[in-house]
Amino acid sequence: MKVAAIQMIAGGNVDDNLSQARVLLAQAANQGAELAVLPEYFCLIGAKDSDKLVIAESFGEGKIQSFLSQMARELGIWLVGGTIPLRSVDPARVRNSTLVFSPNGECVGRYDKIHLFRFDNGDESYDEARVLESGKLPVVFSLPSKDGHEWRVGSVSYTHLRAHETVLDLVCRLLLEKKKEKQDKTTMNTKEGTRHVTHTL
Repeated sequence: MKVAAIQMIAGGNVDDNLSQARVLLAQAANQGAELAVLPEYFCLIGAKDSDKLVIAESFGEGKIQSFLSQMARELGIWLVGGTIPLRSVDPARVRNSTLVFSPNGECVGRYDKIHLFRFDNGDESYDEARVLESGKLPVVFSLPSKDGHEWRVGSVSYTHLRAHETVLDLVCRLLLEKKKEKQDKTTMNTKEGTRHVTHTL
């Protein structure tokens, strides 16, 4: 399966950013990509963090989500929509959310960034939690490729490379799913009844 990791330079205009993403996604699909991944905040790089609040959408509705669904459907690809700001219960903060769309345009997964970036070196400081609300769990979704293979894909953000416990949790979930799959496949019917063979990873 061919995967496209898309890089783009987003700015402060959502429509311009979506137009740029449209061109790049079409190029990826034309080159045979079945899965395309947009970058974090592909929809907006604002002048200040609070700009995210202005364009935030409710989950399941809004221009950015409609765009992602349409692109997945029109191009017939699996699309990981970078991250977009989704409204939270706190009106002063949003979720930094990754949405996954299937080739029929259906949203099949949502991941809200868990570990928020912050630093303070004494002279400068930055804290994403000022405008972001963290998520709780990593997300795994099934992706059947055109060659008949079914992939299990996990979604995390770059800061989890430092917060290794989240990546470890995701890997454990995938391994447990794989173990269960093996157990299901090795359940055999015999004359004496059903016999279960357990595999240890």
